[in-house]
Amino acid sequence: MFAVDGERHPFGPGDCFFVPAGVAHRFETFSEDFSTWVVFWGPQGGEPLIGNPAP
Repeated sequence: MFAVDGERHPFGPGDCFFVPAGVAHRFETFSEDFSTWVVFWGPQGGEPLIGNPAP
């Protein structure tokens, strides 16, 4: 299971999830041979700090 923002979703080989920046998420109940790729992307310069917009 993959938990994101309070919801749980089943997943399997080849699945892809998008999680917005700052949203709580985690993998649950997975096998011992579980592996994953994690890809990060966003605006040039990264995410602005909350309450402090990027220039």
